[in-house]
Amino acid sequence: MHHLVDASGWIARALRCPDCSAPVVLDEAAALLGCSHCGYRTELPRGEAIVWHDFDGRERPASPDRAEEGDGPVTLSCAHCGAVVIRRPGALALHCHYCLSNLALEPTTGRMEAFDGIVPFLLDGRTARQKFAGWLGAAWFAPGDLARAARVEELDSIYVPCHFWRAQAKTSWSARVGILTTAAEDAAAGRARPSGDPGHVRTRWEDQRGVIDEPIHELESASRVVATQELLELGGFAAAVVVGYHQGYLGSHDAELPVVSQGESHARLRARIERLRADRAESSIEAERHKDFRSETELERSQVRLALVPLYVVAYRYQKDVFRVLVHGASGTVTGDHPVSPWKVGFLVACLLAVGLALLAAFG
Repeated sequence: MHHLVDASGWIARALRCPDCSAPVVLDEAAALLGCSHCGYRTELPRGEAIVWHDFDGRERPASPDRAEEGDGPVTLSCAHCGAVVIRRPGALALHCHYCLSNLALEPTTGRMEAFDGIVPFLLDGRTARQKFAGWLGAAWFAPGDLARAARVEELDSIYVPCHFWRAQAKTSWSARVGILTTAAEDAAAGRARPSGDPGHVRTRWEDQRGVIDEPIHELESASRVVATQELLELGGFAAAVVVGYHQGYLGSHDAELPVVSQGESHARLRARIERLRADRAESSIEAERHKDFRSETELERSQVRLALVPLYVVAYRYQKDVFRVLVHGASGTVTGDHPVSPWKVGFLVACLLAVGLALLAAFG
């Protein structure tokens, strides 16, 4: 039978048992903190995090865990890229996950937005390495010796902060659309033509408007280093998989603290949704031509929660260059950078030119 108690004391003691002070370990699959000495166990929350906060443009209060210097988990800041992390208990290495900087990490103080939820790791480090190796070998434009010559400098796990948003997104758009009509069509519709019109097909310009009014469920990265686009390339993280936050999940992984405020996150979300909606609306215009396209998106009834999502960060070296790859800590999806072989690119260009010349010869 599990002892369902507040496990905050375990974290304050650097993951040591509150009964016997022996080190404890986290079983992420079972969501249990367990003591190997006396058998004491604490079950961490696994139910969906149902907390949502109405966004009214004002920032939420800081977490009470870090209200004063010396309280809460130890945090460190990379002097090179600026990432701020919570170190897992017992961590000794002082290099940055993201930039591998050897510069000193300085303790940080201050207030931060409180976490509402977390997406636990489902992949272990060995599986993440296998996923990375498979991705590396399947990179078509990469040099042929990449999988053999690449040297992994770092593969480590880290929780990355994200704002999860839900809102009603209303996009209003307008454009001038050009419709081709013949003299007969205009006459049948009762549309007068200018005097002296020879009767050929002409373009008639009309105003067209539309509205896209649909709910959205999106995330925006609150990390200084990991961009929203990278998280989306990994497949994102559904809001339904966010469970209630507990520091016990940080027993085996570092966590980056948020550096993007709710207000900035909301502005980024609105701009991104507006770009997506504008592309969607413009592509839906069926006229032969259009001009003066405009769109505006408003987010109504916005709600937000801050959660940590699991990533493996892989840094590998090929020849003199270092590349960074991210592995989704739950699904194993991979995204990142790799060197490009000029020979393979040249071969592709040559093939496309050959096909183009063949088509010109066939239809010329």
